[in-house]
Amino acid sequence: MNQKHLLNFIKMKLKTCPDEVVIERDGKALTLKQVFESLSLTAYDLSVDTLDVHAHDTFHRCVAGC
Repeated sequence: MNQKHLLNFIKMKLKTCPDEVVIERDGKALTLKQVFESLSLTAYDLSVDTLDVHAHDTFHRCVAGC
């Protein structure tokens, strides 16, 4: 999956399933909408560049030959 596919998938999920639980943080389940609110982002703010900037907050990246 490239960045553009990921971007389109996230935007689609934000529109269709914003209340789906996607992560547990500090013992509390957070929905997709809550995660994006905590990052001060909306679906309209998302771009490939925005995803890259916030990757350290949201996604675990594999380094060196995974």
